[in-house]
Amino acid sequence: MKQSPGTQVIQCSLNRQKPVKAAIVIFGSSLEVIHDPQLVTENIVAVLLKVGQLSIGVLSVYFEGDQELHPYLSALQHTTHKLHTNNILVGGDVNAWSQWWGSVSENHRGAEYCSFLHEQDFQILNSGQTPTFEIYRGDRWCTSIVDVTACSLSLLGKMEEWRVERGLTSSDHNAITFSMRLEKALEPLRPVSTRIYNTRKAKWSDFGSHLKANLTEKEITKVRISNALGPEDLENILEEYTNAIHHSCDEAIPKLGSPKYSAKPPWWNSTLDLLKKDAMRKKRRIRNAAAHRTKNKYTLAATEAATASWREFCTKQDRESMWDGIYRVLRKTARRQENTLLRNTAAQLITTEYARQEDWTPETLETHRVTGPQIYTDGSKIEGKVGAALTWWEGGKESMSSTFGLEPHNTVFQSEMYALFRAVRLAKESRAASISILSDSRSSLDLLKRPSVTHHLALQIKSCMREIREEGRKVRLFWLKAHVGTAGNERADELAKQAALTKETADYDKVPVSYVRRKIREGTVKKWQARYESSSTGAVTKVFFPDVLAAKRILRDTVLTPAHTQILTGHGGFAAYLQRFHLKNSPSCVCDQSCEETVWHLLFECPSG
Repeated sequence: MKQSPGTQVIQCSLNRQKPVKAAIVIFGSSLEVIHDPQLVTENIVAVLLKVGQLSIGVLSVYFEGDQELHPYLSALQHTTHKLHTNNILVGGDVNAWSQWWGSVSENHRGAEYCSFLHEQDFQILNSGQTPTFEIYRGDRWCTSIVDVTACSLSLLGKMEEWRVERGLTSSDHNAITFSMRLEKALEPLRPVSTRIYNTRKAKWSDFGSHLKANLTEKEITKVRISNALGPEDLENILEEYTNAIHHSCDEAIPKLGSPKYSAKPPWWNSTLDLLKKDAMRKKRRIRNAAAHRTKNKYTLAATEAATASWREFCTKQDRESMWDGIYRVLRKTARRQENTLLRNTAAQLITTEYARQEDWTPETLETHRVTGPQIYTDGSKIEGKVGAALTWWEGGKESMSSTFGLEPHNTVFQSEMYALFRAVRLAKESRAASISILSDSRSSLDLLKRPSVTHHLALQIKSCMREIREEGRKVRLFWLKAHVGTAGNERADELAKQAALTKETADYDKVPVSYVRRKIREGTVKKWQARYESSSTGAVTKVFFPDVLAAKRILRDTVLTPAHTQILTGHGGFAAYLQRFHLKNSPSCVCDQSCEETVWHLLFECPSG
């Protein structure tokens, strides 16, 4: 949307991923406009307007009808929260129907948006049943009410004269107008510029003569400046010199007036005004036209023309043969087919599905056949202890096994990776031509599939496997589902649990970063809790929130109002609190002069609270 003189357009102009569907246009210079580019997207635009002491958050929205409504509502809630004002005005095309804003029926989008407005305590301003959207599609005149205006409860009493204006715009969406009652009339904002004079219209020759006369009158010369006795004399000379310049400017240069802007662009003229009125008049004619009567008239005329043509065709049968008549009809009605090349035949062949046949070729069987010894690995963490194990199977029987102990701070993932590392190292030492290693840890195997890793166990596993391949031998890694009755996997799981419970010395003791972070966080929270409990302030808050971690979880997802803050802290309009700061003569409550008006008294004792 282009910006014209006298207007300010707020819309998404950076990093756009799709066409802009929402914008806000400010006319004139009587409103202080504050907007954050982070709160402006292609579909939601937010701006903060300052009117004296009143701050109003204005949002323009467009919710696309083929997209889910929930992401838009989440973004709208986040944006209204970031505006930091309770005075909110929301308007736009939501592509939803509900009787609450005048629709004949309600769909699921309308119910969802209506529920959102009620949760945010927004009041719907729509009234009447005049359509906000009107368009002629095909042979049908389509109308609906999909443009919704809502405001917060604090602005409801200020809103007046909400209505739909059909003749204000040439768009298929009708304009919506309303007024907001303010305490006083709007005044133009003070200009930011410090300029006083319009130098473009200056008479420089007059300015020079006036300045020379003023300097002579005030006796400002080089001799006087050089003979100045001190800073005070220089300050006096400078003040006189400045006054001389001001007087000369007043005589020769006109002053700047207040800026005057026109809402219309500079290229607008009377011809365009007439064309716009003509377009609006034709739009009204389309809306008021009797479409069904016109369609019936067209259908009747087409039927009569077809009947007359058939009669003419039948009267010519006497002068031509049957085949001449048939070919004449074909020549007039059939579309000529040009010879064209067959294109995209390869794509059609690929998309055709043929009956599948299992590929049981010897090469396929050899690729998928598990041959040679199998090593099953597993890791376990039980009763706060960690262990790992591997078992060597050959010919369907276990021939050897190994168990390994890890430190309690190690994770199950580390135990699985360590078991795989010991299995690969065992495969390297065994000198077997082909070995299969089977694990039920998909996360460990996914890590080993990555071309670039930083985990030290993964690096050692890849290094061992590379050395085995250089020797002309094979080691393959397989994933198998856990606890489905595979004998080798069940045996490895049993050995890993046994190692966790019985191993007294650790074979692997590297500390994971997650463990370090958790310990640091626990220590920080412990110090925070101790400082919170030993503090001499916040007595009321400690009763509501004795635990800092629980308080953080609760307050993180809670939108606090001023009333909540006063109750939770005890700092507010309570007589006992105000009397401490000499803002009230007595701490007593109105219900009983012997009781102090505190938070606890108002919550549990006061009959009028």
